[in-house]
Amino acid sequence: MRGWKGRFKGGIGWMLIAVVMTAGRAEPVQAPFEGEIFYLVEEFREGLPAERTYHFRATPERMYLESSHSHVLMRGVHANRFLVRNDQRNLVLINRDQESFQVTGEEAEALAQLIRQMKRGEAAPVDWDSRVRETGRKMEIQGMQAVEFEVRHPDRPLMVSVWLTSEIQVAWGYLETLWRQSLSGLLEMDVPVEVFMNRNSFPLRIEYREDGELTTRIEAVRIRRGVLSPSALEIPEGTTPIGMSDLMMRMMRGS
Repeated sequence: MRGWKGRFKGGIGWMLIAVVMTAGRAEPVQAPFEGEIFYLVEEFREGLPAERTYHFRATPERMYLESSHSHVLMRGVHANRFLVRNDQRNLVLINRDQESFQVTGEEAEALAQLIRQMKRGEAAPVDWDSRVRETGRKMEIQGMQAVEFEVRHPDRPLMVSVWLTSEIQVAWGYLETLWRQSLSGLLEMDVPVEVFMNRNSFPLRIEYREDGELTTRIEAVRIRRGVLSPSALEIPEGTTPIGMSDLMMRMMRGS
């Protein structure tokens, strides 16, 4: 997530979507996670804020991610809050200007077509054999066991270490459907979304190294399981809805 803008463009970051990287494993079936996770983001390069935060909330029906930093998702589109409503089958993007945009399946496909035209192609498929490996290293993070995967960037001296725990399993629901049907081939990322988000595990720590030097660390610093208030996973009051035509105009203008 180069300066967080480049890396996030495919990933809320890592909070968006998925196929099953660990599908071959026999994992115990457990109820989807309900509660909240607080992440601390540390930057070790000059010119960037030293610390930022992510606040992730989840129930079996909804997910909500709030970032202290605004992320550029694609040209002209930025957001710092993301709400996935499986019960209504939509994804809501919310920016710092208190504007919200709801993405349904039809709207996602319209966006995908526009992005294809602007990019004149799709992102190259991931070469899993050469880019991703399980290291065998394990670590306890917030009282949970995590295993490490390393991901190499295909074109730059970038290595990303992702620590996943099987003790948290999230119901991705509609977000996974959107990703597979419309968006998976369009977004170029430093790390494939599938590494971050899958049905059998969840990231507790992510570290980026450029030329062997640690540049960014994202780590869960607090995990709370429990029932959440319904209001914690709703569109905040006072937001202004944005229509599809307005969003497309912003993408074409890049503003």
